[in-house]
Amino acid sequence: MATAVEEVQNAILTHYGTHYPALREQANRALMAFQETREAWGVAVALLLPPAVSASAPPPLEVQYFVSSILHTKVTRDWAQLEEPGQVAALFKPLLQYLKQQQQQQQQQQQQQHRQHEHRLVLFRVCYTLTTLAVESTPSSSSSSFSSSPSGGITHLLDEAF
Repeated sequence: MATAVEEVQNAILTHYGTHYPALREQANRALMAFQETREAWGVAVALLLPPAVSASAPPPLEVQYFVSSILHTKVTRDWAQLEEPGQVAALFKPLLQYLKQQQQQQQQQQQQQHRQHEHRLVLFRVCYTLTTLAVESTPSSSSSSFSSSPSGGITHLLDEAF
């Protein structure tokens, strides 16, 4: 998956960073095709929340925004791909972890407010995705097997997270 993560990140940076329309369009087509795959779930989470053991800097905001949009699209359109209750938890927990990390970083870096607006865009998209995830996993959702699981569903995950 490391190669896929690098390829997606490079495509996102090309999409947002190039001045050549043909390259931008090629990157966009590749990203749209990738978004339709099952692999997109894990790659998007890996790009949004890289492993803590990695000493590298977090991905650029463009990457974080794009993958948060991918995750929201996946939750909205491809919910049925999450067939096991554990898959929902595997998505939900890193999104909550991202919010916690951002909260901690904002508390530590209140002096650096020049990029606060960009971070809010990503935070908004993650919150929007979490909200959609919660709605999709309610008992009234016909495709949700997670909400009725013995683990307690979204409420249980929220209790664990906070």
